[in-house]
Amino acid sequence: MKCKGGRGIRDNHIYALYRGDTYLMDGTLEEIAEKRGVKRVTLQWMLRPSYAKRYLSPPKRVPKRQCLTLTRLDDDEDVDEDA
Repeated sequence: MKCKGGRGIRDNHIYALYRGDTYLMDGTLEEIAEKRGVKRVTLQWMLRPSYAKRYLSPPKRVPKRQCLTLTRLDDDEDVDEDA
């Protein structure tokens, strides 16, 4: 199925948002974007290697304790334990 504008269906994966080692919140990209007052594309960029290279790898331009990190939380229900 396609959404308005020809884009594919948006994922409903759950992500966790951290500032350094401090947990801030979790939810879908849309929920986090709404609560944090940012665009969804900003959160999508935080999942890209370019974000990690720029903000999380040495030399660090921003102290790690101030950097936001977005991590996808995988569902354990999808894993087949018999395999």
